[in-house]
Amino acid sequence: MRYLFLFFLITYSYLGISQVRIQGTAPSYLGKKIQVFGIQDYFSYKDTLLGESIVKSDSTFEIELSVTKTQKVLIKSNKNQGFIYIEPKGKYTITLPEKDPYNAYRPQGNQIEIGFHNLAPTDLNYKIIAFDNWVTEFLAAYFNRKTTTTPEFASKLDTFKINVEKYYYKDTNTFFKTYVRYSIASLDDIQFVGARNRYEKYDFYIKDFPIMYDNELYMKYIALFYKNILGRFPTELNNKIYQSILRSSPSLLSKALSEEVALKNTKLRELILIKSLSEVYNGSEYPKANIINILDSISKKPLYASNSIIAKNLVARLTELAPGIKAPDFNLAPAGQDSISLKNFNGKYLYIQYIDPNFEESEKQCELLKPLYSKYKNYIEFITIMDEGKKLSKKQVNYYASLPWKKHFIPPTHAIYIKYNIKSYPAYVLIDETGIIYSYPALSPIPNGEYENIEKYFFSIKRKIDTELLNKDKNAMDNIYNDD
Repeated sequence: MRYLFLFFLITYSYLGISQVRIQGTAPSYLGKKIQVFGIQDYFSYKDTLLGESIVKSDSTFEIELSVTKTQKVLIKSNKNQGFIYIEPKGKYTITLPEKDPYNAYRPQGNQIEIGFHNLAPTDLNYKIIAFDNWVTEFLAAYFNRKTTTTPEFASKLDTFKINVEKYYYKDTNTFFKTYVRYSIASLDDIQFVGARNRYEKYDFYIKDFPIMYDNELYMKYIALFYKNILGRFPTELNNKIYQSILRSSPSLLSKALSEEVALKNTKLRELILIKSLSEVYNGSEYPKANIINILDSISKKPLYASNSIIAKNLVARLTELAPGIKAPDFNLAPAGQDSISLKNFNGKYLYIQYIDPNFEESEKQCELLKPLYSKYKNYIEFITIMDEGKKLSKKQVNYYASLPWKKHFIPPTHAIYIKYNIKSYPAYVLIDETGIIYSYPALSPIPNGEYENIEKYFFSIKRKIDTELLNKDKNAMDNIYNDD
């Protein structure tokens, strides 16, 4: 048994897995969960739960994580979030504030600045904070619109870069050295006299440097460097790219992109191919289905395994429902009625309720929705969608028929359930007047654990529309002679 334990201990160490301990205080989060998330990739920003704990009555908490790499992690609680950097075997004592003192309270959560206790000068967080302050002080002293048009800023920046290189010359932390390098690279992106041109930047910052998937500053830099690259090429190359996408061929697309000087590296080219397809997905130039097919192919059979998760995450991100994403169209065709699609609600906000009419909870939801409908029906359209396969009593049929807003019984195989990812009841979606997801999953009429219900969104929408109408009327009165 002793030898078995020793075997597992050696195997655990061999795999490079080590414990990280995060402890601290969170006085504003008593009884709440503190969760730590890792970021899977810096193109989709999909995160994954690494560990969690409950804040005790004395405001303390402690979380242990098994990690294999240095990384930025998000720390979330009660809708708020901040971040720290962790390293294998690291121990961190922190404080979570309710919110930063100069930021307004946001019902959907605030970004918070996490405080550290007893942070050693050798700690990665200490070094990053100190370096960021150095950069801020440099920009405050020397950067403004006037100085960037003179050789003075270029000279000051060169001196700053030399000083930074000298100061951190002996630092052996690869993650931190990469952070510093691409902070400097972002300064080089400032338009000033003597700035490097595009291909000089490629040679200096990208060409011979390894891809640092876990370093946010590196990934942000290459994302910006190659941003909208599919729109930069001459006509002949654009035609090759277009044909390769029409054929859903990652091989042909990679071959076409290889003609770009800054995409000769095969691994980098596959990564940028993934990113560039995600950028044009919501445009009208390329078929969406073909883009998804290519990304899906790469996620399953990538040239480089490290690019697979990014392709997979971007497919999920592009096809998921989220605020700011165009709502999927639908076609409701109730018996004996004209079909209804999302286009029928252009220019109107739309609140969709999905319920199982057999659930006792469903009638409660509808009862609480009635006064909201009466109050906001001039601002928001309401639809209730129910499974037509359910057997209902005469009383239930009469009840749902009496609801004063639109309601439709739809078969469970209808595409709308898939398009809106409806897996349980009740479910709600709020769509804005332009057909964009406003809130998903939207709040219900029943208050949640934070005592919030959908009315806070309805009230905001009403105020927005009323303000627009008031301004419109005011402008009309101010211009009675039509003398614009």
